[in-house]
Amino acid sequence: MTSVTSPARDTYLVHAERPPWGKNEASGVAVYRYQNGTWLCERCGTSQGTSQEDCMHVRCVKETL
Repeated sequence: MTSVTSPARDTYLVHAERPPWGKNEASGVAVYRYQNGTWLCERCGTSQGTSQEDCMHVRCVKETL
């Protein structure tokens, strides 16, 4: 199970589920949405312009929006 937070506009953090005592709100995989419609994951990169599908981090953010 994952959760998504948004510390700034068009910036999202995808958090893996952790016990409450070990969760750091500033941790997670950053996902960015740009004005031109491009999604970028700091860990997996972007699928824009390729035949690849969005990574699990981008899909997780899109599902929560």
